[in-house]
Amino acid sequence: MVDLNEHNAGDLLRTLPGHSSRPPAVDIARAMREGRRRRTARRATVAGAFVVAALVAAGLPAVLLTSRDDSAPPAGTPTTTPAATQRPSGLPVIPNAQVPTSCRAERLPENGNGQTLMTAADPAGKIFYGLTDPNGGDQAVVRWQDGKLTKVPVPGPYPTVSAVNDGGLAAGYSDDHGRKTAFLLRDGKIVDLPRPQDIEPVGINSHGDVVGHWISGAGARPAVWRDPGAEPEFLPLPEGAVWGEPKAIADDGTVVGVVSFGAQQFAYAWAPDGTPRRLAVPEGTPVTPADGQNPGPSVVVEWARGEWASGMVGKYTDQARPVRWNLRTGNVDTLSGIAIPGGPINGLGWVAGETADGRGMLLAGGRRIPLPDAYGYHGRVPANTPAFVSDDGRVVAGQSFDSHGAYHAVLWRC
Repeated sequence: MVDLNEHNAGDLLRTLPGHSSRPPAVDIARAMREGRRRRTARRATVAGAFVVAALVAAGLPAVLLTSRDDSAPPAGTPTTTPAATQRPSGLPVIPNAQVPTSCRAERLPENGNGQTLMTAADPAGKIFYGLTDPNGGDQAVVRWQDGKLTKVPVPGPYPTVSAVNDGGLAAGYSDDHGRKTAFLLRDGKIVDLPRPQDIEPVGINSHGDVVGHWISGAGARPAVWRDPGAEPEFLPLPEGAVWGEPKAIADDGTVVGVVSFGAQQFAYAWAPDGTPRRLAVPEGTPVTPADGQNPGPSVVVEWARGEWASGMVGKYTDQARPVRWNLRTGNVDTLSGIAIPGGPINGLGWVAGETADGRGMLLAGGRRIPLPDAYGYHGRVPANTPAFVSDDGRVVAGQSFDSHGAYHAVLWRC
């Protein structure tokens, strides 16, 4: 098995052609909704923003659930309401959907000048945002909708759209060599969020609540704009924590993310009132603490949607394995036969990712559905890297590498 993670993927990806030499500006951890999720990638000085993007993509594996059905129980569909409307109690449950039997790859339009990368998609799988880097020039934000590619004028250097909700409202940031400016985007119009400096938006829910990662000299913590017109709320960290990094925000206002206690990290969920709770781990998870020189085993969540989240336990150990959480019940499932750390998850708990040899896969309803190679498989790892799964499981979005090592945003229709 080849485990391409944040510690070793950079060395491989630095050898890929077509990268510019400007400083890293894109954190696709957060740009991917999920996508979100590699602090090392964001902080490292690697050759160009697209190297960072590919590094993040390299950590998206395929998953195979061991013994549980991936379908959530039937329930009402979450409604879209103004931000001031009272939130529903509890996490939304997405109604069951028919499990697909096959998927086909679909190449997305490009400007013909280079590589494209998927950074955000709406839950329905109809609106997609990404980046293009024509001829090694300045990166540009693009949108795919109804099969058409549109360049989106976003001010500032190195912009990224990192999340889109079911109403088409997008959140993103512009990165001026580490100085972030957060914004909202709707119908081509840009609105700066109040007190946007140094907060990277990573998620947005159906109400327009935006969650981001606030960075300061004293540490970092989750910040939430409950009302896009008001100042952000900074979520509390548990006692002894050094920093906290959010990954997603649910429609009821629950925030999911990672909290660091020095050398160790743990998956957390913040209730709508801001109260943090640590997510459970499977029995037998390594718990040996750090020894002062080596980091102890960590538990990290990387993706979340509705009542579901996915990530890994036992990070920094040879017993590391991917897991899936149900945030409503508190249950956690171990995922087997896969490379860590897990894969993007939808509102049904279905997961997409890649196999150890780089091939795409969708896990849904107990089935393992291959995602065909969009540009041909060339023995490269990664080769196909899913980044989003629509709530009905019919659309998977991500990128594929071609024979020259260039990457292209693609869809899989299932």
